[in-house]
Amino acid sequence: MNNNMDNKKLSSNEMLETYDAAWYDNQARESYKSAKATLFSISNLVPNLNDNVKSVIDVGCGVGTWLKAWQELYENASICGIDGNDVAEEHFFIPYKYYQKMDLTRDSNELVNEIKTHCNNANITLDTLATLDTMGGGGGQTL
Repeated sequence: MNNNMDNKKLSSNEMLETYDAAWYDNQARESYKSAKATLFSISNLVPNLNDNVKSVIDVGCGVGTWLKAWQELYENASICGIDGNDVAEEHFFIPYKYYQKMDLTRDSNELVNEIKTHCNNANITLDTLATLDTMGGGGGQTL
């Protein structure tokens, strides 16, 4: 599919217009369905996963759909969501206290330190936070 936005960098205002409440509502519903199905399948493939899931950090969490699915499947798991967008609290699938807005484009060391601070406040264990120091980029990691 070729449109005139393929090679265009969006301005901040254009991004805010693109990622409006309607976009998040539609994306969230579909993401939540996908998360539930995916995590259910994974839990059936990995023996004793329920015993090992203690916390989940989602960097780029949007409105927390995947975190909600994790928490529903693993009720005792602590969660922490990080994203760079301003979204009204009523659009979130998780309690807003488990979300933190951060500038995800800055230096990775600064970002990791801020994630450690925020997620520690969200009852994420220190063992989980220690693994952030060794995480690579390019995808999510369940801790």
